[in-house]
Amino acid sequence: MRHADPAREPIATLRLAGVAAVASAAGEAVTLAPRDAALLAWLALEGPTPRTRLAQLLWPESAPQAARNALRQRLFQLKKQHGVDLVQGTAVLALAEGVAHDLHDADSVLGEAPHDFGAEYGSWLAQQRERRRARMRQSLIELCDMAEQAHDHADALSHAGELLALEPLSEDAHRRVMRLHYLAGDRAAALLAFDRCEQVLKDEVGARPSAPTLALLDTIVASRRVATGPDRRLPAAVLRPPQLIGRDDELRAARAAWSAGEVVWITGEGGLGKSRLLQELVASVPGGLVVSARPGDAVVPHAALARLLRAVVARVPEALAAASRADVARLLPEA
Repeated sequence: MRHADPAREPIATLRLAGVAAVASAAGEAVTLAPRDAALLAWLALEGPTPRTRLAQLLWPESAPQAARNALRQRLFQLKKQHGVDLVQGTAVLALAEGVAHDLHDADSVLGEAPHDFGAEYGSWLAQQRERRRARMRQSLIELCDMAEQAHDHADALSHAGELLALEPLSEDAHRRVMRLHYLAGDRAAALLAFDRCEQVLKDEVGARPSAPTLALLDTIVASRRVATGPDRRLPAAVLRPPQLIGRDDELRAARAAWSAGEVVWITGEGGLGKSRLLQELVASVPGGLVVSARPGDAVVPHAALARLLRAVVARVPEALAAASRADVARLLPEA
C-alpha cells in the first residue's frame, strides 16, 4: 500500500483492487464512479501524468476542449464528494500527498469490472490485470511444487485447485490436479479430474484433451493403485522431477558444447523432457544457476533479465559492486 509520508496516517485510502471505493481516515468508505476509479487507478500505477493526456485517455471520443472540461468537472466532483483533494497538480496531475492505495501487491485492478473508456485504456487495464494474474499463477505453481516435493499432497491439491480456479481452461492446471490425486493414492479422484478437464475443453473451446493429458490418463487407468511405502515405484509420467529417459546422447552433446564454451539451445515440443535435460546439464556445471521464464514476462520489459540479475546478486553479492549501479538500477530498483 502506498503512503506518501510514512510518518503519518493517510488522509484517504483508495481501494482499487476490487470494487473501487475511497476510505476516509475515519474508516468510512464511499464507492467511486467507474470513470473516477479509472482515473485514480491510472495515477496510482503510472504516476504523474499530463492533464491533456488523461483527458484524451478517458474521453477519447470527445473533442480536446470537451475532454478537458469533463476532466475538470470530475476532479471538482471528486473533491466535493470525498471532502479532500485526491488529486493534485495543474498541468500535470498526480495522487495528492497523503493519499494511499492498495494496488502495489494486489492480485487485480478494479476487480473484473468492465471499463470501456476506449481501446487504449482498455488495453492498459487488460495488461495490468494479466500481469497480476501471472504473478498469482507463478506463486501458486511454486507453492504447489514445494508441497508436492514435501509429499504434502493435500496442501499441493489445495494450491492446485486455486490455480485451476484462476485458469479453468488450462490443461496444465487440470493435469496437475489429476497427477496430484494419483500421487495421493486417489485413483478415482484423478479420473474424475480428467472427466472435468475433458468436459470443460469440449464445452468452452470445442477441443479434445492434448496428448500429454491423454498419456497421463493412460498411466492412471493402467494402474489400479499407487504403491506406498519405501519401495514405491511411480511411473515416469508423474514423477517430479521427471526421470531422464532416452536422452543420454543429447546430454553428452550438451555437456560437450558447454565445455567448449558454446551456447546450448534445446528446442522441441512440450512434454519431451527439455526442462529435465537442462536440469541435468546445469547440475553437472559447478556454480550453475537456473532462472526460468514466467507467464506474463512478455508484457513486463526485461522481466527475465531482472530475475537473472537478482539470482546472480543473491549468489554473488560482490557482483553488484563491480557493476554500474546506475545501469543495474534500471532493472533492479532495490539497487
